Amino acid sequence: MGKVETIFDYNPTERELRRWGVDKNDGYGHYEERFALFKKIVTTSKETDYYMLGLLFSMRGDRKRAAEYFAKAPSWQQDLLIQDF
Repeated sequence: MGKVETIFDYNPTERELRRWGVDKNDGYGHYEERFALFKKIVTTSKETDYYMLGLLFSMRGDRKRAAEYFAKAPSWQQDLLIQDF
């Protein structure tokens, strides 16, 4: 089995990470620990990775790539699509 593709293969910006609640300047502190936990959660399953990749490309305005990843996500996640991305 090959390496699972994640949003981190596409170098998400600080602004993009903030959309997921990962913000260095949110005043809560412990950013490195929270970032490590977020990264672990995001890379836990291929299903989650497809959904997150779809969101990332949607944020970037690449609807075609977003649709390709959303199509690979399970149907229960497709019902969760966040419309403001």
